[in-house]
Amino acid sequence: KDSYVFLINWFSRFSQFKNSDFYIAGESYAGFYIPELAQLLVRKNLHAHPSSKILLKGVMIGNGMMDFINTRRGVYEYHWTHALISDNNYQGLMKNCIDIKSGCQEFTDKATEETVLTLIRAGKIARQIHISFARI
Repeated sequence: KDSYVFLINWFSRFSQFKNSDFYIAGESYAGFYIPELAQLLVRKNLHAHPSSKILLKGVMIGNGMMDFINTRRGVYEYHWTHALISDNNYQGLMKNCIDIKSGCQEFTDKATEETVLTLIRAGKIARQIHISFARI
């Protein structure tokens, strides 16, 4: 709701943009907020005076977090398919850590030599190919 109020005030202040097409874009955690804001704009526009409508034309979400379970599943899948974790670690993560049940803590607390070496290698590889795990 705060974003909507901000937009109404912004378009009032900068009226030269009032009749411009409006797009909402973001990435990562914006996957939660962009759909909510877009839905609110559509609802408010239904009852708004034509002069106060925001002309929403589209949304764009890059690498968006929509929900934690699918995001976690995607991260584990990415690490596994890019040889950053072993088959055993992948299977353990998928079995124990998708919905963060108590088994996840137990699974990840049992750091084997393989797990530690995998994490060290993954960090080195990430730096060498210039990726950030926050962007995966």
